[in-house]
Amino acid sequence: MLITVPNFTLPNAKEQAVQIQTLLTQNKKPMTNRHTHLSKLGKNVLAGMFASLSTLISFSAVNAATLRVTVENIAPQQGNFFSSLWVGFHDGNFDFFDIGQPPNLALERLAEDADFREISSLFNSSSAGSVDGIVFGPTGPVRDFFPGDSASATFTVDGSLANSRYFSYGAMILPSNDAFFGNDNPLAYRIFDDAGKFIPTSFVVLGADVLDAGSEVNDEDRFNAIGVGPTPFDDLQLNTGIDENGVVTVHPGFIPGGNILGDPNFANADFKVPGYQVARITITQVPEPNTLIGILFLGSLFFVHRQKGQKVGSSTKM
Repeated sequence: MLITVPNFTLPNAKEQAVQIQTLLTQNKKPMTNRHTHLSKLGKNVLAGMFASLSTLISFSAVNAATLRVTVENIAPQQGNFFSSLWVGFHDGNFDFFDIGQPPNLALERLAEDADFREISSLFNSSSAGSVDGIVFGPTGPVRDFFPGDSASATFTVDGSLANSRYFSYGAMILPSNDAFFGNDNPLAYRIFDDAGKFIPTSFVVLGADVLDAGSEVNDEDRFNAIGVGPTPFDDLQLNTGIDENGVVTVHPGFIPGGNILGDPNFANADFKVPGYQVARITITQVPEPNTLIGILFLGSLFFVHRQKGQKVGSSTKM
């Protein structure tokens, strides 16, 4: 049987709940064996749908949510690549670096070697954070993000908790000695409001956002800077290079004609070009609460349509 559903705009969660409740209470005509508007079974099914819907609305507001973090390398071809991305969800107080200040060990390891063990340890030993992890690149032995690459990871986060409401991130720019990107302001990206409602978030990391950790001299030497040729991973040992003993700054850019910009493989790796785009980071909730609610809503419409069809069929036999 082909069912034609009229064109309509799917209501929001509260509107859907009201409409399903209306279906349960309307048309209180006496029922006969031959002619029923909605059977007792039908009302029970709709009641179950409504109960599930109400539970879902409450659950999505105050309980753990599954969040998908999607990372894209949007640099031009022959541009920069970058490491897997470390992410953390916290209360707005996890500040793992400050521009103008010396780097801590966590930042040094992240920016020089894409080693996230120290930052994860720092995060988990703090009272600020709830969940952290890594979004790995799609392919390759070290799972980096090359131009055009995109990959996602999911995290279970309880938005009703104060230590889950903000998002921080960090990754190493490649090739480089200690270039990286991350948020200096721990309050920059709020993902849950005070009521625990998720706030969809998406932003672009620009070349102007690339920072220098100040921990290693930018000599671009193939044995010090990860990703510098002739093979991409000549520097495979951690914590090599010449100590700079500096502070975190905006990155000055690669050496003109040096081992990076002078390599045809990185002809478009000058992130100091105005408007240069490095990465896009997007945070969504999955499954979307309105998607699940919409399924329940459409299911109730289908059931009511079927019940009405049965009523019409019964009436024709009278």
